[in-house]
Amino acid sequence: MQDTSRITNFDTIVAAGDYSVETKVSINNVDYGEDMLFSVKTSRQVFTNENPSVGNAVVGRIDIQMVIPQATIPKAAEIKPYIRVKNDSLTSGWLQKGVFYIFQRMIDEDSNSMTIVGFDAMYRGNQAYPSSALEWDDSHPYAYDVVNEVAGFMNLTVEAETMTKLQRANYVVQFPAQYSLRDVLGSIAAMYGGNFIITNDGLLRLVGFADLPFETYYLVTRAGSPITFGGTRILLRSV
Repeated sequence: MQDTSRITNFDTIVAAGDYSVETKVSINNVDYGEDMLFSVKTSRQVFTNENPSVGNAVVGRIDIQMVIPQATIPKAAEIKPYIRVKNDSLTSGWLQKGVFYIFQRMIDEDSNSMTIVGFDAMYRGNQAYPSSALEWDDSHPYAYDVVNEVAGFMNLTVEAETMTKLQRANYVVQFPAQYSLRDVLGSIAAMYGGNFIITNDGLLRLVGFADLPFETYYLVTRAGSPITFGGTRILLRSV
């Protein structure tokens, strides 16, 4: 969930109803609006509906189809998608919906279009555990120390709430011989009954079943139909 209360006019417009949603993406710090975008789709499934599982480090993905831009887009460029809502009298500030990095680019000169596939920073976890500064031999390190070290290897910051959650239980971790960083995160997530994800702001977060709210709040039209971003329903903060 994202707290939209600090986004100018966002909650006011949603509460009033009868609004539209606008999309833009920032690629390598250059903004591209809907005049340049054919489609933007993001996916990051924390828990599946049919067979929910824990012990995963979930990779988020973005798929973009757009007009070929004039600006050069470098390999592995950073992508940040945004949405905002507006009605006849008000326009909200932009709400960030993730941080991704280009994995693949495909250009179709005939249609003047570019297709981009990107993944979030969890993809960096597909590497063997590097040389560790933790003490593994006599007393195994605590889970929160391991997660903090893994986050450093992946150039990430652990969300403060997640670190607090990890520190509530003194779980220890075995030496991760021949395991990837994502494997280690997944095994720690299983200890806490949840999964690791990258937040919309680019932080490492542990999400557990107990964290799921009893009641959720989605962006919908006045008639009650869901408004989606790239096919995904937009969840507002619980109040």
